[in-house]
Amino acid sequence: MDVCVVSHGGCCSNQLVDLLEENDLKCRTLIWETMLCHYPCNPGIDIPVIYIYGNPTHALLSVRNRGDELWKTNQRKLSQNKDTEYSDENLLQLMLTQFNNWTRTKQENVLVINSKELFQDTILKKLELFLNKKLKGFPVRYIQPKLHTIHPEDEILFLKYKEYIDAINNFSV
Repeated sequence: MDVCVVSHGGCCSNQLVDLLEENDLKCRTLIWETMLCHYPCNPGIDIPVIYIYGNPTHALLSVRNRGDELWKTNQRKLSQNKDTEYSDENLLQLMLTQFNNWTRTKQENVLVINSKELFQDTILKKLELFLNKKLKGFPVRYIQPKLHTIHPEDEILFLKYKEYIDAINNFSV
């Protein structure tokens, strides 16, 4: 693996990995697919790591919208626990905890980016400087995402964690 991309899911991480692979950077390995793609904290590996995050409410809805199996898989990977208790609240808590784990201290081999940056011109230089490699295919062309159904229980959940969600949405590196 040349670069490890980690996310909480639902924030364009697969699109980023696809583009890095098109630039001859190996990202998709067995350990990445089974564990590292949603790892809860820095695993202490000796290669460049890109931590990409997005709006937790949109991410949760995106993951849930892709089906029950992915929704469960993300929770297992984020918790590193195959016996985790599945719920939207658990998924949201795991996303929030992962974000805090990855962003609370600056780490030399970790680049933290917001998924919105993938669609901005500045992402190319940022990635090229970090990876010390010329890249093509950036910025990503923005495609309007599908609208996700927000249920009354979602609104209650998001309100309960509003302070943490707002902190992530207003975070800047």
